Amino acid sequence: MPLKNLPAAALLALAGVVLSSEAEAVLVTYDLTSPGATATINGATFTQNSVLSGTGVFPAFVQIHPGGIATTERAYNTTVNNTLDNGASSTFNHEIQLQDIPVVTVGGVDYYGFMLDINEATQGGSDQFLSLDRVQLYTSTTPNQSTTTVSSLGLLRYDNGGLENATGNEILLDYALGNGSGTSDLELLVPVTFFTGALGTNYVYLYSALCIGGDRSTQLRRLGRLRGMGFYHPRCA
Repeated sequence: MPLKNLPAAALLALAGVVLSSEAEAVLVTYDLTSPGATATINGATFTQNSVLSGTGVFPAFVQIHPGGIATTERAYNTTVNNTLDNGASSTFNHEIQLQDIPVVTVGGVDYYGFMLDINEATQGGSDQFLSLDRVQLYTSTTPNQSTTTVSSLGLLRYDNGGLENATGNEILLDYALGNGSGTSDLELLVPVTFFTGALGTNYVYLYSALCIGGDRSTQLRRLGRLRGMGFYHPRCA
């Protein structure tokens, strides 16, 4: 039946389907490039901050560094080298268990806390900007996996719904707000309730995908290095 012959209600319903489809493709940008900026995404809180995160204070467990001139990078914590873009050092890339992660209480709510330390190659240029395009947390009974099919890591506990497939959201970050390597640039707090049913001995995988430049339309930039998404430590509060 031609569209002009459809009843008004049917036309409205059809318009609703089209609008819904377009809405799903909308990119949502969370700008955390100002000091203390914060955003709540799918129940977790992302906050720009800058606190000490060196060895002994910041026990990193995943280090992403693909090398070369790549402008996107993604990895999860495992000791298996060359899994996606993970680093080679087992000191900074290894399994963790749920019971290892400190619990942070904010406003009477318990969270598992993580911190991101960016170590970009260039400060004061375009390389200082970075977009965090995906963050996922999984639990599993198997440590140190090597799969490149991230969804098979285990039970998905958190997903920011990020921008890996040209839809979703991106989180913009600025390396210049921190004091270089050894200080954090982003705090991630995920409610403990998201892990209901998990055992303390379950292994936790943190998968992240990032883009240098903070804008997927400007990806032809020399790669900086992302040094570890590590634990939030209460001493740093």
